[in-house]
Amino acid sequence: MTGYPERIEAARADVEALQGDAQELQRLHDERAAHLDELKVSGSRDFARMAEVEGQRAALATMYADQGAEVQRARAALVALEQEAARDGKLARIGEIAEEIGEIRDQLYAGVDGLKAHLAAELSRLIALDTRWTFLRPEWVREARALGFDLNPTQAATDAVTPLYEELERRGVDVTALRVSRPHMDRIAGGLLDHKTLPYPSDHLEHADFEPRLHNLVLALYNGAFLARALANTYAPTEGQA
Repeated sequence: MTGYPERIEAARADVEALQGDAQELQRLHDERAAHLDELKVSGSRDFARMAEVEGQRAALATMYADQGAEVQRARAALVALEQEAARDGKLARIGEIAEEIGEIRDQLYAGVDGLKAHLAAELSRLIALDTRWTFLRPEWVREARALGFDLNPTQAATDAVTPLYEELERRGVDVTALRVSRPHMDRIAGGLLDHKTLPYPSDHLEHADFEPRLHNLVLALYNGAFLARALANTYAPTEGQA
C-alpha cells in the first residue's frame, strides 16, 4: 500500500480545488444572471449590453457544467483510489496472515518432529528401564524361593513372607520396591499394585481435566511403545534367518 496515503491526499486536494472553481463559476454565473434580470426589469433598451451579459451568463453556465463534470470525475477517481487502497490493504493483510501461518506451521512441524525425536529417545530409555525391572523381578522371586519363601499371591504365602519383608526392612532394604508390581507383571505375595501406571477412568474425567487426560495419553503412548518394542523383539529374525 506504499504511496496510497499521499496519492489519496493529492486526489482529495484536487477535488477540493475543482469544487472551489465550480463555486466561483456558480457565483459569477449568478452575478451575470442577476445583472441581466436587472436590465430587463429596468426596461433597458441597451440590447447590445443585454446580449453581452446574456452571452457571459451562458458561457459561465457552460463552464460551470463542464466544471461539475470535472468535479464528478475527480470524485470518482478519489473513490476508486480509496477502494484500490482498501483492497490493497486487505491483500497485504492476507499476505501477512499467510506469512505468519507459514512461520507457525514451520515451528509447529519442527516442534512435532523434535518432540517425536525426543520421545523416541526417552521411550527407548524408559523401556530399557522397564525391561530391566521385568528381568530383576523373577530374580528376586527366585532368591526368595531359595530362602524358602513362596511368593505366589495367596494369603498363606503373604503371611509366610511377612517376616522376610520385616527382616529386609531392618537391613535397610527398600521393601516397597520389591513389593510393587507393574500392570504387566504377575502379582506376588504381599505385593502392591503400582497405581502411578494406572490410567484415570475416562467416565470420571471432566472436559477440563487436562492433567488426568495428559496422564492417560502418556500412559497409552508408553504402553503402546512398550508393546511395539516387545513385539519387534519377539518377531525379529534370529541370526541366520535374516
